[in-house]
Amino acid sequence: MRLGSIIDQIKASCPSFESVDHVLSGTEVTSFPAALVGPVKSTAAPNDALEVNIQRVADLIGVWIVLSRRRDGDADYGAADELDNLRVELRSGLLLFSPDPSEFSPLSYAGGMLAPYAPGASTWREDFVTEHHLRVST
Repeated sequence: MRLGSIIDQIKASCPSFESVDHVLSGTEVTSFPAALVGPVKSTAAPNDALEVNIQRVADLIGVWIVLSRRRDGDADYGAADELDNLRVELRSGLLLFSPDPSEFSPLSYAGGMLAPYAPGASTWREDFVTEHHLRVST
């Protein structure tokens, strides 16, 4: 799957993100908040056909929300609110979006988790799943 369409969708529908890129681009995040998009996992159902391979494949796509850590030392509930707002915006922009409607199902929400990142940044990963069929005939 080409993740460029998901990156383009985030850029178009989630204006709160200062930067959006592929997680494997190697570009250092310098503008916050940022969204980094990348593959997390693919799982395949067993093949049920004879003399042809037809498998349902679920692709898990992660979107890492990267925020600059607050440095004032005080409790900053505004940072938590900012993360919550970005998560809502991201879900609104991606749910039911299909990276390629001719091959992939619309994205659905699969969960989220706190994720490690570099010092000075806080990172949350939102996961979305899309399905398609892997077809190979002999």
